[in-house]
Amino acid sequence: MSANIHQYTSDEINKLGHTLIYLTQKIDVVTKTKALKLLYFLDEISIKKYGIPFLGLNYEVWQFGPVAQDVFIDLSDEPKMLKEYIAISKEYIAALNNEVTKILPLKEFSDDEFSDNDTEVLNYVIDHYGKLSANDLSELTHKESTLWFKKAEENNLINAFNKGHLNASNCLIDFTQLLDEYKLDIYNSYLETKQIERSFNV
Repeated sequence: MSANIHQYTSDEINKLGHTLIYLTQKIDVVTKTKALKLLYFLDEISIKKYGIPFLGLNYEVWQFGPVAQDVFIDLSDEPKMLKEYIAISKEYIAALNNEVTKILPLKEFSDDEFSDNDTEVLNYVIDHYGKLSANDLSELTHKESTLWFKKAEENNLINAFNKGHLNASNCLIDFTQLLDEYKLDIYNSYLETKQIERSFNV
């Protein structure tokens, strides 16, 4: 298990769970892979715009894009961390010609953990990325201008990924590259606060 996995607070789990619920309500089919991509875009866009992450997940550089490993694990089998919020179902999707892990909501959406900025970012991501396939979203994260590509290139991962010799790494996406000095201060303050909260497991 990667050292990039951290213990979540109950508020963080609640927000993550209700984010996934909202996505399933607004998008026809939300598979595990598509959900992982959308979560990444939520954090990237929120950090870029406000200097504050939407969820504050750690994203590793994997072959098919940035992945929050701890969420990947929870969505790969019967959810443990998110068991109160979502279930998963293995279904054959004719349009994809493939069996996928589909995410199903277990309760109604609650916006208790969401600020106005969060709601804006959430709806933006749904409007701009919700209709794209998981493969389309993966291709977007692989463009040469992206944080995924920069980190993969920096760590000599591109060739290994392309040849199929490697499918994951523990290299973290560096969101600070998106930020000017003002937003960097905001981002670092957020990280310090979250570290304190998680240490007390609020």
